[in-house]
Amino acid sequence: MLFVTMLSNQYLDQLNSVMAQLGSTDGTLLMVSYRDPNLVKTLEVYDNAGGFLQSQLDKNVITEKDITKSIIGCIGSLDYTALPPKNAGWISFTRYLSNSSAARRQKWRDGILNANRNDIANFAQKLKSWKNLTTIAVVSSERKLQDAEETSNLVLERIDAS
Repeated sequence: MLFVTMLSNQYLDQLNSVMAQLGSTDGTLLMVSYRDPNLVKTLEVYDNAGGFLQSQLDKNVITEKDITKSIIGCIGSLDYTALPPKNAGWISFTRYLSNSSAARRQKWRDGILNANRNDIANFAQKLKSWKNLTTIAVVSSERKLQDAEETSNLVLERIDAS
């Protein structure tokens, strides 16, 4: 979660309406864009995310102070203020369904609190090799898909959702 926050704040913000999110129950990384005017560029940015993080580490752009600020931000987003009963009930329900225990959540927090440059480098390496393990889904008009295929080496499978 920490590294996804850093990635979003320092790299993905170059695109319009883009976000990255890490699934808290299974570790699935999602990179999502909305009403994207340039599909091919966005996919290239996603593909280069690991290289970006690694280059930031190599150039010492990511400092210990940056890591500390990101840790504080991540913990703050996990330990938000008191929730209304409806939201607290929903969170409790999803935790029950995903078998998320207090010990598991504390282990997650401890991982964030103890994160360091080596952890970022390991995450960057995983991102660099992700192309072999990913699924890409695009919801778009046929024309936009054709444009993307014509200007890149993408081969997109069509699924009729009508």
